[in-house]
Amino acid sequence: MVWALLLILACTDHPEGVSPGHRVPEQAGLPELGQGALEGRATVIFFWTSWSGAARREAPGLAPWRDEARVLAVNLEGDPALVAHAESTWLAGVEHLRDRTGRAREVWEIEAVPTVVFVDAEGIVRARGTVLPSPAAFTWEAP
Repeated sequence: MVWALLLILACTDHPEGVSPGHRVPEQAGLPELGQGALEGRATVIFFWTSWSGAARREAPGLAPWRDEARVLAVNLEGDPALVAHAESTWLAGVEHLRDRTGRAREVWEIEAVPTVVFVDAEGIVRARGTVLPSPAAFTWEAP
C-alpha cells in the first residue's frame, strides 16, 4: 500500500524542481519555500484554499506530521476572514504562509487543492499529490 501511494504521488508530471527527485527551485514563489529555506529539516507543504472542502478534510492529517517534519500550510486564495478562521481552527499548530501574488502557485504548478509536497532535509522533493498519508505510511527515501 505504501508503494502504491508513493506511485500515485510521484507519477504526476511536473517540471524540474517541483517533481520527485529534483531539488526545490531557488526562486519558489515565496522566500520560505526556496531552496535554502527548506534545507536542514524534512518539510511537508500543504497548499490549500479556504473554499476547498477537500483541504478542510485533509488538514487534520497534518497534526501527526509535526513530530516528523516542519509543516507549512500555504494559502493560495480565499476570503481573508475565512483564511484567518481556518488558520486558527482546522490549521492550528502549523506554520502559515499566504501566496498573495499567485507566484508560488505558478512555480509549484498547483492545479488542485489540496496539494501536498514532501521535501526532504536536503531540499529534494520526495513526493507530491492530493492525498495526505500518515507518517507511518510514508518513506522519505526515493522509491
